[in-house]
Amino acid sequence: MLKRLGADLRGNFAVIFALALIPVMLGAGVAVDYSKVSREKSSLQNALDAAILAVGQEFESMGKAAVNRALDEYLRANLDAESYKRIAKVSAKIDKKTHTLTATASGNIATSFMMLAGHESMSYDAVSQISAAFGGAEVALVLDNTGSMGVDGKLQALKSAASSFVNGLITKSTGTRTKIGIVPFSNHVNVGLANRNAKWLDLGTDGSNWRGCVGSRHEPLNLEDRGYGNRVPGVSNITCSSEILPLSNDKRTVLAKIATMSAEGATYIPAGLIWGQRVLSDIEPFSEGVSKAIAKRDNIKKYLVLMTDGDNTRSAQLPDLPTHLGENRAQANEWTAAGCATIKKDDITIYTITFGTLTEETKTLMRDCATAPSNYFHAASGRQLNEIFSAISSQISALHLSM
Repeated sequence: MLKRLGADLRGNFAVIFALALIPVMLGAGVAVDYSKVSREKSSLQNALDAAILAVGQEFESMGKAAVNRALDEYLRANLDAESYKRIAKVSAKIDKKTHTLTATASGNIATSFMMLAGHESMSYDAVSQISAAFGGAEVALVLDNTGSMGVDGKLQALKSAASSFVNGLITKSTGTRTKIGIVPFSNHVNVGLANRNAKWLDLGTDGSNWRGCVGSRHEPLNLEDRGYGNRVPGVSNITCSSEILPLSNDKRTVLAKIATMSAEGATYIPAGLIWGQRVLSDIEPFSEGVSKAIAKRDNIKKYLVLMTDGDNTRSAQLPDLPTHLGENRAQANEWTAAGCATIKKDDITIYTITFGTLTEETKTLMRDCATAPSNYFHAASGRQLNEIFSAISSQISALHLSM
């Protein structure tokens, strides 16, 4: 009988199987625990990414304590109660030199199976960082102030949209790093009566009836920002748009200028374009812009936003006259395209907007003028115009996740 018992291995297999089953089950349990941690980590990372973007551009002016509170409040609102309870720490680091905000969060979750091996909890963390997409911005708003803007509430819609743009771009945190200039245009632009005695301006023999309007220099200087030994001709005995506002970081000043815009005159887009470039320049006639060297060093970007509601209806009368009262629309379109090309070569990003009813030729002209096809917009209504200006403002001051 003893011999038969020794030969019966069935009980041994049962014991061996039972012993082997323990690590198998433990391994499966470990996989379950790690899966739980992975889900919690992913959930926390998504919530932290959303939270840091929600804090937004204002982080530099808020301070670390306020940012920490905002992050914590956002996580509390967007995680389920149990997941939020598991968060052990949320902290923020603000680097004002690189204009970045780094947020970290960590948590612990109780294990279901690894506790059998002495590990009662597992930790996980998430890290997210945002940075301002620019070190600063200089923007010229080149805005159609022609007579056609005075109908159907279009000028009021433009004022509202441009004001929203300014409010979105000049904030507490962007402050001095953002400047905006306004260039209203029609046939001509108005450089302001204060420039009557400027060295770059030529009023001829009789400037008594000069109201601030200027025409074009001879080619190629008609579309260039250089060589002001050849002065800009003033045009007397006519009225034109409200005065140009040079680059300013004073929100009140910029908004006040927008409010004064009025509608009169016909359309000559190159006049607005070249003066938009000059407003962004660091040399006279307007020298409030930073130089290319400083722009590169400080990561300051330059933008020109051109909005028009009509086709070119006037042209320059060069070489005989400096005025823009001609009717060669083909030439006006040609010089519009040439002006856009010159500006883009000057490291200036162009956004273009058409508003209302225009010809397909002009829409194509404006699409080609923009730095990229995605930088061109068409607004069929005042509401759309406001949305477009807000979108451009957001793109210029955009935050992005950088890790």
